[in-house]
Amino acid sequence: MVIKSEKAISSRKEEIINACQNLYETMSFKDITILDISKKTSFSKP
Repeated sequence: MVIKSEKAISSRKEEIINACQNLYETMSFKDITILDISKKTSFSKP
């Protein structure tokens, strides 16, 4: 089990939120997928 610091968790959340905000500028909510989000972030699709 990997335990991450609060700072790392907060940073990851912020990265996801920023990616989603960028995607919402060009796509509708229903069209955005996890794959789209993963392409905008530094981590891969789970």
